[in-house]
Amino acid sequence: MAAILARSRAARLSCRNQTIPAATTSSTNVPQPNSIDPRLPTLGACSLHSLPYHTAVVVPKKSRFHLSSSLISAAGSGPSLAHWEAIDTVLLDMDGTLLDLRFDNYFWLELVPERYAARHGLSVERAREVLRPMFATTQGTLDWYCTDFWSRQLSLDIAAMKHEIREHVRFLPGAEQFLRALRHKGVRIALVTNAHRDSLKVKATQTGLLNYFDVVFSSHSFGVPKEHPEFWRQLQAALQFDPARTLFVDDSHSVLRAAREHGIAHIFAISKPDTGMDKREVTEFMSVEAVSHLLEELSGRDHRPD
Repeated sequence: MAAILARSRAARLSCRNQTIPAATTSSTNVPQPNSIDPRLPTLGACSLHSLPYHTAVVVPKKSRFHLSSSLISAAGSGPSLAHWEAIDTVLLDMDGTLLDLRFDNYFWLELVPERYAARHGLSVERAREVLRPMFATTQGTLDWYCTDFWSRQLSLDIAAMKHEIREHVRFLPGAEQFLRALRHKGVRIALVTNAHRDSLKVKATQTGLLNYFDVVFSSHSFGVPKEHPEFWRQLQAALQFDPARTLFVDDSHSVLRAAREHGIAHIFAISKPDTGMDKREVTEFMSVEAVSHLLEELSGRDHRPD
C-alpha cells in the first residue's frame, strides 16, 4: 500500500499532462454547420484505433423519426423551454445518460475491489475499506475519470479490465431511438463526456455510439472535468455554441450546476441512470427518467412530472 501511495503524485499528473491531438482539416464532403470548428478531424468509418478527443463523426442517414416543434418544462420547475426552432446545439453526456451506468457501478463497486483484493492479498471487504477513501478524495476531479491514474494507483490494468467485460456495456432503454430521432432534427449533436480515452474507446466500439454525433469532446483534452467552470469556457471556445440556444442532458447534478452557471439555457437531468437501481428524486432540475422520454417531451403532449 505504501508503494501505491508513493506513486500517487505521478499518477495525478498522468491525465493532466496529456497533449491534445492536433486538429486536421476535414476531407469529408458532408456539410458541417457553420459553428462546428472546421479543423476538427473526421472519424471516417468510426475506427477507434487512434481516437482523438475532438472527433467529427460522419453520420449516415437512417430511417426517419419525427420530433415535434416544442419542448415543455416540468411542472413547477421553472421557465418553459423554448420551441425547437430556438435550439441549435444538443450536448449529451455518455454514462448514465445514453449508456447504462450499471456497467460502471458494477466495475467500480464489485470488480475493482475483487481484483484489488486478489492483487494485494486482502479480503474483498478490506479492499473496499481501502478503496473507499481513495475514491472519495478524487471524486469530481479529472483523476476520478482517468484510467491511467487508477491503473497506477491500484496496480491494476483498468483499461484491460473494462475491455474484458465490454459485452456488458449497453444503451439505456430507448437511448438509441432518441439519437436516431435527433439526427434528423437539424441540430448539432455533441457528445460531452468525462470518460477517459480508454473508456470511450471500449464503449464506443461496443455500441457504435459515435455514429450519432457530429463531434465528441472528452474533458481530458481540456485538463479539467465537466464539473469545473473552465471546462465550459474551453468547450464553448472549441465548439462555438450559443448557451442560450443549447440543450444539455446529464445525470450528474454537479455537472448540470456547472453548465447552468455557464449559462446553458435548457437543461435536463436523468433520474434513472442505472437500470438496476431505483429512480432518483430530482428537484433542482427538469428531469426525465430516461433520455428516451424526451421524445414524449418533444411530442407536444402535456408534461407529467418525472
